[in-house]
Amino acid sequence: MVVGKVHSSELDAFVAECDRLGGPQHPNCASFVSSFELIIDTKVDQTLDPFSHEYFQQQLAVYREMSVRDLDQDVGEQAIIDVETNSLAANPYNSGDVKTISSHAKTITTVLSLAGVPSDAKVLDLGAGWGLSSEIMAFCGAKVTAVDINPLFVDLITRRAANKQLPITARLSNFDEYQDAERYDLAVFYECLHHAVKPWETLENIARYLKPNGKIAIAGEPICDYWKHWGIRKDALTAYCVRKYGWFESGWSKDFITKAFERAGFELQLTPHLGISQNYIGLAHRTGAEDRVSIPPERIEIQVGNILRDILRPAKRLYEKIT
Repeated sequence: MVVGKVHSSELDAFVAECDRLGGPQHPNCASFVSSFELIIDTKVDQTLDPFSHEYFQQQLAVYREMSVRDLDQDVGEQAIIDVETNSLAANPYNSGDVKTISSHAKTITTVLSLAGVPSDAKVLDLGAGWGLSSEIMAFCGAKVTAVDINPLFVDLITRRAANKQLPITARLSNFDEYQDAERYDLAVFYECLHHAVKPWETLENIARYLKPNGKIAIAGEPICDYWKHWGIRKDALTAYCVRKYGWFESGWSKDFITKAFERAGFELQLTPHLGISQNYIGLAHRTGAEDRVSIPPERIEIQVGNILRDILRPAKRLYEKIT
């Protein structure tokens, strides 16, 4: 059975069937969503300035049609997790899936290698979620401030940092209202900037908290061609998450996200095939910066391999012990 074309008015039934099959990423659901195509009624004028209020309002209308609710990220971006159990696990996800966890770890350590941050670097981990990225960067020697909108994630990160004696401070905030007296060597958006409703404004805000030579890194972000510039993605997994949870799930063209960084005063360099699922890793320097770091790919592989070896061996032993 395949689902084929689905109108936005049919998304409740689509979500229910995905759940019956184990969820949109479960193998049992793969054939069902393989030919998914979302049909929406909202019209978007893609000739408009993608940074304009008018274009934003049209994409907000797309979100409302897909989610059947008004945008409220303080509600829609929450998730219920078992803080007590996960705080004692080998990794924040309480997962024994070595392939998946190592893929995340490789991406995060590659980000650090590309950024060329100094020893004892201060790193701002935006949208830290479960805290895996924060833990890996702290393991590598960084002093990390982890920021998330979900108080349960903040609690989980705080507990695990205390348990593992890692230099991580967790703070509750969304992207656009974040304030800090500290200045950072690196700000990292890992699988999260696409939740910002206006990423260009988010970047402008976060740039205030970087040192003069500070950088911004992105990884695990949806650079895609659903829209000419940017907009709510329309793939099966996105449609499921937007309808069921109310998440704001945008995607951007390479040209658009590059221009968004330019508006914030940064030059973005996107390197393909280094990120999770062979996706892009982006590293942004302030416009005109002279401290660019260029590390040969083969050297990055050696550095990342050594770090992953140190991270995953004790984590795997701990997971096997507690399970």
